[in-house]
Amino acid sequence: MFESEVYQRIAQMREKMSKSQLKIANYLIENFETAPFLTASKLAKNVNVGEATVIRFASFLNYKGYPDLQRHLQ
Repeated sequence: MFESEVYQRIAQMREKMSKSQLKIANYLIENFETAPFLTASKLAKNVNVGEATVIRFASFLNYKGYPDLQRHLQ
């Protein structure tokens, strides 16, 4: 489905994700065309989780932070 390394990481880490992390993962997959261009706070608002959760999600996937995750999504 996706060739991007980010989506491969999401698929590999899915079983270890919290409910909030799964919400973010699902949102990124369902909105793959627009989600990469959202700020961490906008993504958090759309998914109904805290901004810190979005930032921790990026770290959970072994990115340096949300901007790093965002670059890989784009």
